[in-house]
Amino acid sequence: MFQYRTVTEKELRRLWNRSILEHPFDRRYRAWKRVFLQLNRNGTGATFAVLHNGKPVGEGTLLFSPQADAVRGREWLADGVHTANINALRIRKPYEGQGHISALIKEMEQYAAARGFTRLTIGVEKHEMRSRAIYRHWGYTEFLAEELEDGETVSVMPAVDQVELHPFFQQENALALMREYGVHPEAWGPFAEGNFGIFTHPVLTEIGNKYGKSAAQVALRWNVQRGVVVIPKSTHKARMEQNFDIWDFELSEGDVAKIAELDVGKSRIVDHDDPSFIKMLHGLKVHD
Repeated sequence: MFQYRTVTEKELRRLWNRSILEHPFDRRYRAWKRVFLQLNRNGTGATFAVLHNGKPVGEGTLLFSPQADAVRGREWLADGVHTANINALRIRKPYEGQGHISALIKEMEQYAAARGFTRLTIGVEKHEMRSRAIYRHWGYTEFLAEELEDGETVSVMPAVDQVELHPFFQQENALALMREYGVHPEAWGPFAEGNFGIFTHPVLTEIGNKYGKSAAQVALRWNVQRGVVVIPKSTHKARMEQNFDIWDFELSEGDVAKIAELDVGKSRIVDHDDPSFIKMLHGLKVHD
């Protein structure tokens, strides 16, 4: 049985005592033990652990104050008001790759949110930092703030972001972020991978009948009117021609309002929190 939560001082001592035993000639571990105990005592940090049957097998610490040693003086990492830092993430080897770090980060996000923090960074180097919008992209939680990484943390803003966009998962917040930063949205799965009966859905079919169009054409036109690039897949010439034939009509505000009611608010195609799905993604070879 696994748990993800803040640790007691006794558990924190146990964590660091084990690390000291495993590195008997490295004096840094004794110093780190004192630092992290003090952080938790004075409220400038909070350590979380992955516990297996009550025993800690991984941990990470939220740093709140720019006075904490690891982030001292760097308020873009932790400012004590809006931004907190996730630091010292570790997991013992037998438990790697099983989704425990993701689950631990989710617990840390919720803890930070409850205390009014609206942005998290990871690590202490700029190339390691991730804003909450990036977390949202990877599907960690719904708590993440609506912001993209700014110029201090990325050197090149993406030109295009391909995300799941169709009438049943509309992601209006994500689209607003992309518009703000000049990122062009491209629909992955504009036909919802055939789910929700999209090709014969009564709402889309009824709208299409007004214009002499199919439900599929309505779905494509709806995304195009939102400024979304759509590249639907088909191996049939007739369907390819139909997919192109969406430029001679425009959905009314009433049509768009009806389609807005179809949104289920989350993906029913993939689960980014499923460790097996993430492991499958990591196993894909996309280039040599």
